[in-house]
Amino acid sequence: MKKSLFLLAPLFVLCACGTIVNPTPVSSEIVDISKSEEPIKSSSSEESIKSSSFEDDSEESVSHEENPSQYGLNMENSDKTGDVYYNFPKNARYQQLSLSTKENLIKTTLSDFDSYLSDSNNKDYVISPASYALAISGLSAVSTGINNTAFGLSSSPSNDVKSLLNSWNFEVKKESSENSSAEYNYIRSAVLHQQVGDTYKFDSTKRVSAADKYISTLVSPLASAKNQAQDFFKDKIGLSLNIPGEATQDGVVTYGALKMKDFVPGGLSSSNDTFNYQDGSKATIPVMPFGTIYYPKELKYANGSNFEVFQVGIEHTSMIIVLPNKDVAIEDVSVSNAYSLFKEQGKVEETIGYVPFFHAKSENVNLTKIVKSKLNGSESFCSGLLQNTVVNDLQIDSVLQASDFEFNKYGVCGESITAVYLSGSAAPEEHEPIILNVDRPFYAISVMDDFPLFISKVNNPNR
Repeated sequence: MKKSLFLLAPLFVLCACGTIVNPTPVSSEIVDISKSEEPIKSSSSEESIKSSSFEDDSEESVSHEENPSQYGLNMENSDKTGDVYYNFPKNARYQQLSLSTKENLIKTTLSDFDSYLSDSNNKDYVISPASYALAISGLSAVSTGINNTAFGLSSSPSNDVKSLLNSWNFEVKKESSENSSAEYNYIRSAVLHQQVGDTYKFDSTKRVSAADKYISTLVSPLASAKNQAQDFFKDKIGLSLNIPGEATQDGVVTYGALKMKDFVPGGLSSSNDTFNYQDGSKATIPVMPFGTIYYPKELKYANGSNFEVFQVGIEHTSMIIVLPNKDVAIEDVSVSNAYSLFKEQGKVEETIGYVPFFHAKSENVNLTKIVKSKLNGSESFCSGLLQNTVVNDLQIDSVLQASDFEFNKYGVCGESITAVYLSGSAAPEEHEPIILNVDRPFYAISVMDDFPLFISKVNNPNR
């Protein structure tokens, strides 16, 4: 008996990235020291790269009937990459992050985001567990008294953030041949602590110590703090998103940011198929088909109580699709439960179906309540950076995130930044293929090395 799996329901995509780069010129005082570790990194900190779309520079990569600017996130055409690992082997990543810590970090973050994703509005949005993890681990690395277990971190958050940054800063680059397009894929990230104004002054020696963990620091006047942080991340990882929120008084801002692109040379398969919107209307939209009756596609798959979940590969990343059962509202499906079930019980099955292309952008996600619910009142924030003479009464005012993620026929790309504002006070079975047509709202989780980078809730693809 065939099972039908259509992605017609909202989806979430999770992404995480990290960056280790050379000093970046910004019109303010910066400590941005990169550490050199194996494997060998690139020698240039000013290499130009393509990042505004999925197309490469070869004319064959895009049909002349298409407008390349319609793809991608409208990022800058070139980035200053800093030092980047090339062809970073998977087994060399996360060397300082134990498997249990990585699993706890993923589990805790997804559980934290369930309440946000269960919002019953009919909008598409995206949230990044990755930039959130970078910001929180970066803050904990220079603070004391934080309940690290509550955030899924280890007892040594400085190792956690260093491992994430070390792992989320690499690119895969292959030269084009006569019969194939050039391949360019990357993931980059950065953590920055910004002193805003003169009340909470950073200690120069402590700033150098933070740089040993790949953490950058920046000293800025209040009036230009946001602009200088924006310039820093643009130069550091090519970020084009506007930083959410803005400091309104002297304090400290901790940022975690990432950017990624997974380009598929020659493009993914594409066609048009049906999607059923929550308002009852239907439309024929662009999709990525997979498998046929005669040649089904083998995909990892699991079946939950009120959802189906499966994984489709891109090039160097993949997407886990959480598809609510028909007549089940997407808000009634827990992303964290679906992800856990998939990792524990997923097995390879023969499938046929399609996944809609989509683009989701969220510019001001408020995560303050999630973070404050884990505080215990004994925290001393940023004590690992402040001068010893500073009266440290820093408290978290707000935690805001902006994310942008797109899946189209050239692959996936995304970027995210989280800002924490602080101030005073198995083997396949033989059976008929499972039909996985994503024809209703769904969640899409973008993952690399099993770590969710972005979660997209897709209600209205192609609208």
